[in-house]
Amino acid sequence: MMNKFLIMLGILGIAILISCGGGGGGGTAINVAGNWQFNTVSTVFAGFGSTATGQVEQNGSSLSGTLDLSGTPCAQTANFTGSISGNKLSAKLDENGQNIALVGTIAADGNSGSGTYTAPVGGCTNGDAGTFIGQRLSMLNGTFVGSLGPVNSIRSNVVAQLGDDGGNVRGSATIMNSVCFHSLQLVGKVTGFNVELDGRDGDAPQTMTIHGTFDPREGSLPLTYSVADGDCSGETGTMQLHLIK
Repeated sequence: MMNKFLIMLGILGIAILISCGGGGGGGTAINVAGNWQFNTVSTVFAGFGSTATGQVEQNGSSLSGTLDLSGTPCAQTANFTGSISGNKLSAKLDENGQNIALVGTIAADGNSGSGTYTAPVGGCTNGDAGTFIGQRLSMLNGTFVGSLGPVNSIRSNVVAQLGDDGGNVRGSATIMNSVCFHSLQLVGKVTGFNVELDGRDGDAPQTMTIHGTFDPREGSLPLTYSVADGDCSGETGTMQLHLIK
């Protein structure tokens, strides 16, 4: 009787392990959504490497996005699709119809990854292969100072506090000596190094649409803006900001 009882316990334990994913590899997918930069180094063509930057979207274990490319003659942008299982990444970049396969691993925090890539023989990619490393970018964090105003006009001083959680940006700005704005609540995205923000004045019913490109080496953020609604509707100008380190 005791032996039968132990056998039943053993069977029950195996069933529980199977139902809970005891074989490994299951569970919730690591969150990798956000703004990424991938750098490649060829092991086929000496001295060749490329960079891909952009927003990676995630739906469960499925990944997608459009990445901007530099350092490759094959395309300027590429569609990115793939999946993540546990910490394993399997993806491809479609460079003008040539699918570059990427296989690698992702860190537990979802902020970095590395692996290998292979490209089709023939065509522009010409059988390239090598290694890649990826990093989720979180760049617009801290205090930015500078000025804004229409071209050839008196400029106003700006102090902005920004936070970047890997592509999604929130913050606020104080604007001094401006007849249009006193403060702004900011929200937007960074895709690669391209910045798109919307600003809403806390004291008046007017909004500001802001675009630009961040230079992480210099910490500079040159922007253009346009105003909608309110007394300054239709105003356009530039905003020059710099990250205080």
